[in-house]
Amino acid sequence: MISISVPTVMSPDNIRTWLDEWSNVPSGQALRVDLSSCIFITPGGVTILAACLRSRKDAHLETFLRGNPDSEVFRYLQRMDFFDRLNLSIEEKFVRHAPDNRFVPLQSIDSEQSSRSTATRITEFIHAQFPELPTSVGSFTRFILDELGANIVQHAQAGTTGFCHAQAYRNKGFIEYSFADYGIGIRNSLLENLEYRGRITSDDEAILLAMEDRVSRTQDSRRNMGVGLFEFNRMCRRMDAEMWILSGNATIHRKHLGGECLLEKIQIVPNYHGTWICFRAPLSIQHTPGTGL
Repeated sequence: MISISVPTVMSPDNIRTWLDEWSNVPSGQALRVDLSSCIFITPGGVTILAACLRSRKDAHLETFLRGNPDSEVFRYLQRMDFFDRLNLSIEEKFVRHAPDNRFVPLQSIDSEQSSRSTATRITEFIHAQFPELPTSVGSFTRFILDELGANIVQHAQAGTTGFCHAQAYRNKGFIEYSFADYGIGIRNSLLENLEYRGRITSDDEAILLAMEDRVSRTQDSRRNMGVGLFEFNRMCRRMDAEMWILSGNATIHRKHLGGECLLEKIQIVPNYHGTWICFRAPLSIQHTPGTGL
């Protein structure tokens, strides 16, 4: 049996630490995942961990979780319905409280209906953090979130490994939400469109191309408009947010301020079999005027 550990901090800033661990797991072998090493995990960490573990369950591979039920992280994962989404029944040794707009528990995305309901829940959560945002922004945010979820259903070929989760960290001053699947990835999806087969040679090129307007795996715009990642990137810019996109062996991290991109970092990482997207914005955000947002 192979054993790996969840990083001490499992967040978008150090997701490569998890990829280094995960990439060392030989195909087909039993696996023990140690949760006890983790002391802090954010939605970006929760979704990718759920997608990875669920992929093994779908493949009928033996996977065991090791952790202290009395630890903060273990209880946090229980409150976020992490174990429930993996169909694991674990006794709860605490009193469960209502989210009170502080978080949206881990959501499974395996149908267009679940994509829409998740988009609605995350939008309501965002509006609770930023009540000053116009109603039109909320409607457009719901559209973008539904597009991100629909990408999992329509393009990822990810089975039951699609997840979304959101949390507000009021003491730290930011909100974060994340989508993850364990599907075919952005590059393989786009290569189904004959138009792009000669243009894409790497995963980072595929991610950058997918963030352009009207880029999709289908050439029929009536079936898919190809605006999900394009509008997501635009929303991040307007809301002074950070964004991370991982697919295949590439990650793209952008940081925005005043409607401008201050940082773009592209990294080659151990291969991830799917797509992971994360959004983080300061709670003190000031809406940047502009068309659409």
